[in-house]
Amino acid sequence: MKAIIIDDETHGAAALEKMLRQHAADIQVVAFAASAAEGRQLIIQHQPDLIFLDIEMPGGSGFDLLAGFENPSFKVIFVTGFDRYALQAIKCCAVDYLLKPVVPNELMKAIEKLKQSTPPVTLERLQHLVEFIAKPRNKGNKICVPTPNGMELIPAADIYYCEASREYTILHTAKYGSITSSYNIGEFESMLEDLGFFRIHNSYIINHDQVLRYIKGEGGTVVMSNNNELPVSRRRKAEFLEWLKR
Repeated sequence: MKAIIIDDETHGAAALEKMLRQHAADIQVVAFAASAAEGRQLIIQHQPDLIFLDIEMPGGSGFDLLAGFENPSFKVIFVTGFDRYALQAIKCCAVDYLLKPVVPNELMKAIEKLKQSTPPVTLERLQHLVEFIAKPRNKGNKICVPTPNGMELIPAADIYYCEASREYTILHTAKYGSITSSYNIGEFESMLEDLGFFRIHNSYIINHDQVLRYIKGEGGTVVMSNNNELPVSRRRKAEFLEWLKR
């Protein structure tokens, strides 16, 4: 697999290339670029399978570079210092992201995810990504939800719970009804973990603010504010009860 690293921080780019040689020998770095313009030329020249892309660079951002490719054939892993708010959106649009400074175990996780037939980033997803990141933070926490028809920006507070449905996830919401997402439930567990949600079962992630009551049992049952009853896994019960008290 051919890769290009596009990052204006040369020391970080060199360190990333060294990690790839040590931990991912099947990925060959064929070129480095320090700007979006240089990166575009190298992509045209080398036709890489993958690019490691910084977002903030002089003379044009990583988004500007991607916007120049109408139907990119390569996959993208962002390498960024952005905050968690932006990372929620990046995770929906790219294969994955790496926070600077990059560490080997996170690099390997991103590469494993890349190998799971994740499609290349599209212009439509890129547009949603840029719009999401540009939104003022005081409008509340929203998550970027990929759906079969595109993407939705959903306030986390509006979600009753997430339900696994094979490789998909159904979001049960107060305002928007049921939304089927192409992301599996593990992706939503990661996106929602800091927003007051808890995975009570392999199939369910619930919103703390939408819990009406807990009914005792082997694992027990949670009654949500839409009156739906959901089972709590026995092995998650103790941790769940501690979370519920917060």
